[in-house]
Amino acid sequence: MKKHKSVDFAGTNIYIGIDVHKKSWHVTILYGDVSKRNTFEPSAEILKKHLEKHYPNGRYNAVYEAGYFGFNTYYELTKLGIETIVVNPADIPRTDKEKRNKTDKSDSYKLALALRSGFLKGIYIPSIEAQELRSLTRRREELVQDQTRSKNRIKSLLSQYNIKYPEQFTKVRSHWSKRFINWLKEIKFKTTAGNQAIQSQIQMLEIIRTELLEVTRIIRKELKDIKLKNNYEKLIKIPGIGQTGAAVLQTEIMEIERFTSRDKFISYIGLSPNEQSSGESRKIGHLTRRCNKRIRTILIEASWLAIKYDPALGQYYNERIVTIGKQKTIIKVARKLANRIRHILLTEETYEIGIVQ
Repeated sequence: MKKHKSVDFAGTNIYIGIDVHKKSWHVTILYGDVSKRNTFEPSAEILKKHLEKHYPNGRYNAVYEAGYFGFNTYYELTKLGIETIVVNPADIPRTDKEKRNKTDKSDSYKLALALRSGFLKGIYIPSIEAQELRSLTRRREELVQDQTRSKNRIKSLLSQYNIKYPEQFTKVRSHWSKRFINWLKEIKFKTTAGNQAIQSQIQMLEIIRTELLEVTRIIRKELKDIKLKNNYEKLIKIPGIGQTGAAVLQTEIMEIERFTSRDKFISYIGLSPNEQSSGESRKIGHLTRRCNKRIRTILIEASWLAIKYDPALGQYYNERIVTIGKQKTIIKVARKLANRIRHILLTEETYEIGIVQ
């Protein structure tokens, strides 16, 4: 009886483009010039079983776009031996026709095709522990925004009923102290409805403040871990950064070693301008929209304080505002601050005030 030889894809690269959704994965499997499209349940195990059954012993290479579902898919696929990268959606080469006719199936095919062509470069994948700490710092940011909204609602209510601040609370810095909150609680409206309106707002503010304090406490505790403590303490010493800024920088940058040059670090932050060049024409535009907004915001805000407390940066600022104005100059100061941050995180050095670089 003649034996049938089973198919074997040993040594063959199998390229897998995955369009990830909550209820399904649209997958294109590509090898050579042959492609096959399937829809799977959102499960790395199911996909792996399919590959082993139909493309046994192949070298599996997968790609999907970064988005709502984070990096869990990456971890699951990698654990099962599927070489996986996650890419920025903006880095996928698409024609105008493909942009106008966008479907899940076409997206997965485009991903597989681009992966096979070698055009794609995966983004940085942080550890699960680092992601969780970053999630907490971002939660703190949300709480700060909620607190500001809550305060504004209370001020709006006071203005609506023409309730004036007592003399001891006329200064801005005296607002929202414990004494100020106690005064708010003593305000009496004409009706039960009015009293409930103000008291409900105060109660919500106190809940947010309590949660904010607890989240801040945990973040600072986590950042005192042996692996993070050294960098965190370096960042705190930078003029204008402070504890909150240092926490955000630490959790957003994560591993400074991944930026192999100053330009790559500056580009990641978004402190480099857009440029359009053609022949002898060269046009420099505004700051790029592709950035880490959290880091960029912190560095620009810190730069306004740094020019006051660091003589070298202050001198640099004063020399340039005459020709290019305040806003463009502060961006240049922020770039200098970013370069110094990269330097101290890569070395054993700490930030030194008054050093011209």
